[in-house]
Amino acid sequence: MSALLLFSGPCTSRTAAEVRRRIASAPVAALVSAPVREDLTLAATELLTNAVRAGASAVDVALHVSHRHIELDVTDDAPGRPERQQPGPDDVHGRGLQILDAVAAQWGHRPTAPGKTVWARFAMS
Repeated sequence: MSALLLFSGPCTSRTAAEVRRRIASAPVAALVSAPVREDLTLAATELLTNAVRAGASAVDVALHVSHRHIELDVTDDAPGRPERQQPGPDDVHGRGLQILDAVAAQWGHRPTAPGKTVWARFAMS
């Protein structure tokens, strides 16, 4: 499995846009279909938005590629772990992990020191 570090730096409201640009221009992006690339980009946006909202000051974003899948890892230094919310119809926030459920084949999280890594796996189609 090969790895590509897309971003390592401060976690700000602009980080997601930078990561989206880097995903689009990464050589690995040519290996996946347009719908998978869109899902990967959406997942990155949601996970980075969650990191910002959780108070992370720094993030690392990496892609891990095998012949069967591509995995997005977002590691942040914020405390806590991801938890699904139950937003109401008028709520603006709280749907990020539901979106991840919809677009990723699998996802999960693991603790790091400090913080956590949230990963999402997509089929190489």
